[in-house]
Amino acid sequence: MTTKKFKEEFRKKIKSIDNLIIEAMFSDYFLYKNGKRISVIFDYYRAKRNARKSYQKNE
Repeated sequence: MTTKKFKEEFRKKIKSIDNLIIEAMFSDYFLYKNGKRISVIFDYYRAKRNARKSYQKNE
């Protein structure tokens, strides 16, 4: 599942929760409830792929 598909599916599932905001920051997502950050969703696979590319450049 792509990040965009995940984001849309996730938004559909949580839309009934009051005062919940999703903020995208690069490839990660921050969840806020009543203005307080309650969670972060990291795109592990993208981060791993980028780290591998960075490592290969430095060799």
